[in-house]
Amino acid sequence: PILEATAIALVLTPTATPRTIAEWEITLVPANGEVPDPSWMPALWHANACARGFAALATLADPSCSRAVLPVSPDLGLRVLRC
Repeated sequence: PILEATAIALVLTPTATPRTIAEWEITLVPANGEVPDPSWMPALWHANACARGFAALATLADPSCSRAVLPVSPDLGLRVLRC
């Protein structure tokens, strides 16, 4: 059940455009089970898959957070590195 609604929208392109405001290097990585929720994420968001996108946005907002891993499947994660 979703206890608190969240939303995120991204436009991803394979190459930078004049409207690009940030860049990530994105790769698939072995997940070896569930990817843990970030410690800063409110517990009410844990059941909401969309909220995991905020971990990727955190790489842009916080200089100390340069990477995130988002769950794709039980076996795969999507590693997002700030360029």
